[in-house]
Amino acid sequence: MTEQRTASEPTSGHARRLVASEALKLSYTTTAWRALAVMGALLLVIASLVASSRASAAVHVGSGRGDAVDSVTSGLFLAQLPAGVLGVLTVAGEFSTGALRSSLLATPRRTHLLAAKTFVILVVVLVAAEAAAFAAFAVGGYELRNTVGEAGVGSIGVVRCVACSGLYLAAMALLGLAIGGICRSRTAGVIGLLIAVSVLPTFVNFLPPKADAQVTRYLPTELGMDMVRLGSDHGDFGPLPGALLLGCWIFLTMTAAAARLKSADV
Repeated sequence: MTEQRTASEPTSGHARRLVASEALKLSYTTTAWRALAVMGALLLVIASLVASSRASAAVHVGSGRGDAVDSVTSGLFLAQLPAGVLGVLTVAGEFSTGALRSSLLATPRRTHLLAAKTFVILVVVLVAAEAAAFAAFAVGGYELRNTVGEAGVGSIGVVRCVACSGLYLAAMALLGLAIGGICRSRTAGVIGLLIAVSVLPTFVNFLPPKADAQVTRYLPTELGMDMVRLGSDHGDFGPLPGALLLGCWIFLTMTAAAARLKSADV
């Protein structure tokens, strides 16, 4: 029993030091702070603009709650870009500068290094995104304060929608991290991210209608909308299945990134 405890202590201690090292590196990265600031600013600004526009347009009775949530989700399409770029740069940036070599000298197990980066990005982006999402909801609710309808967090489904907005942005950061690990280049990683979140959904629209509907619902961006949608439309997976399917996307791309990191020369 004592031997098992003694053997596990260096492993857990090394994991903590590795996570702390990655967190410290991220805190000194100016690009990371800028990406988080842009992500939060986009959510807040777009929420204010959307809510203000709908309030001035005399929205129909009882829609205040939905519009306050919509004001948050309206900014996700743009806010996901800086979140994903942050993930890309976390890995691809070290490949480009050669800093990854020194990291691997301290941590020869490459998958451990990738796991530490993943954990740090997940925590940092999730905290920042949740704070920005709830702040955007507060801004939207304030703009819609004179409309009829509840806009409080106590309303059914509101907390889930707003919280899932932050979760979706964190998921896109992880997707960007995986793409960066696969591409091993800042430029190629950002292009790959843009293809996944923007070009691919546009390309799918050119498919025949039935194929378009079936393929679109499995895309990461559409799965994210399933997570944050207040109501339910025909053909939606729903919040939980959408989150699980999005998790499958992240797992598959992260597995590919880990395989690429293990097999490729640094």
